[in-house]
Amino acid sequence: MYLEKHHIAIPKEIVNSHKLPSSHAEVTHIEAVVKLQDTSELRLAAGLSEKVVHPGQYGKMTVNSTTKIFSHSTAVALTSLAESGSIDANAATTTWLCETFNKWFDQC
Repeated sequence: MYLEKHHIAIPKEIVNSHKLPSSHAEVTHIEAVVKLQDTSELRLAAGLSEKVVHPGQYGKMTVNSTTKIFSHSTAVALTSLAESGSIDANAATTTWLCETFNKWFDQC
């Protein structure tokens, strides 16, 4: 997964039109959700795990892992945790990317 090793830059026009807090989506925001879920009984994004976020050499070839990351439940988890102050507020940009990809997946 590209996001695992790189930030995804969001064009300035999109950042402005959606009032995003930053111009980069980052895997660190998703890793923070996984870390918080590992230490809590509450699982906001049930399909999200360390293995999904960092799938290894052959796991990267599956679409299933990608759809779990770029899903509505991941976006909701990011939003909830960012609004509560549990993770970086810039996670809203990663949230936007997850929601956008999820919509694209739904259209296929």
